Amino acid sequence: MKDSAITVSVKIDARLFRNFAIYDAFRMKKRWKSPVLFALILLGFAILCFSRAKTQEQAVFMGAVLLAVGFGLPIIYFANFFRSINVQIRKLGLKSPQPVYTVTLTDVPDGIHVAAKNGETAQYEWNNLYGVHQGKSCTYLYVQNNRAYLLPDRDIGSQAEALGSLLEKRLLR
Repeated sequence: MKDSAITVSVKIDARLFRNFAIYDAFRMKKRWKSPVLFALILLGFAILCFSRAKTQEQAVFMGAVLLAVGFGLPIIYFANFFRSINVQIRKLGLKSPQPVYTVTLTDVPDGIHVAAKNGETAQYEWNNLYGVHQGKSCTYLYVQNNRAYLLPDRDIGSQAEALGSLLEKRLLR
């Protein structure tokens, strides 16, 4: 690749935002594990209670309570998560694609430059890059564990091959 820059003007819409939020929470940060573990533990205790139904009074009731809590709280957790995504989408006005920032990538040590729509800018070094992940129709450029820039395939367009080459080159150093 030449020393040319790859510039991506990023527009984010509801679908892209939702896909990223789900990917970040459940694949990157594995926030599904705690509610599932909680449900499994309470399911185990509920089964234990049901197995004692013939010898213990209220065992069936206790088992039912454990099942309700064990599955109810994780369901509420996931429902609140998805509701919060929808609230955020409405708050940000993402029904249609909104321009958010421009990412410029070059093959120099501090070659990640981001210019936000509000005028803020940031510069990152390739060596400090946390990771790059491919999501549904989008590349997630994590500059920190809790900060990622989205590079949608539709916005990358004809630069896809050049972007892939640059990322491979910089990440394998």
